[in-house]
Amino acid sequence: MIINQMQGRRSPLAAKLTRLYCHCRITADQCAVQSWTHHYRTHNKTAAALANLAMDSKVSRQISATGQDFPTGCWDGALRNVPHDLS
Repeated sequence: MIINQMQGRRSPLAAKLTRLYCHCRITADQCAVQSWTHHYRTHNKTAAALANLAMDSKVSRQISATGQDFPTGCWDGALRNVPHDLS
């Protein structure tokens, strides 16, 4: 659904998602995104692990890449897959 919205440049109907869509659209335009592709979880273990972490903990978490080490603990399972997903 998200890929279809970004490809078709269709804003979501839910008002609470409009701001996020606009932010993503502006960022995608600045990065000159040419195409959108869905990557299944079997080929993106990092995203799968992060989605599972969010669902299991029922907590929204964000980290930013500031050049410092990522936190350990609950993130370990997801971060372990990064080298394989980004190769």
